[in-house]
Amino acid sequence: MSSYQRWVNWLDEAEDDLATAIDLLRLGRYSKACYFAQQAAEKALKALLIRRLNRYEHTHGVRELLEMLRDNGIDVGDELIRVGDKLDRYYVPTRYPNA
Repeated sequence: MSSYQRWVNWLDEAEDDLATAIDLLRLGRYSKACYFAQQAAEKALKALLIRRLNRYEHTHGVRELLEMLRDNGIDVGDELIRVGDKLDRYYVPTRYPNA
């Protein structure tokens, strides 16, 4: 598989993380559900960057990935940027008790 086609792997992982987030939400495991929701968004956006721009980014920031897409002509609204910023706040604190 070429590196360009790797977007499929990223999207598959994003879908798995989203399903995990939903399962955890149903179980009342909210911090982990938030973490997996952030991971799902991050991986889906990385898939989109690879697919549309043939570009992989090492960042973990959902907002940053959305801004990269917007800077490259992909329509990303301000509301989505705000939601991405909110998701980013769940990346560290949901994994570490001292965060």
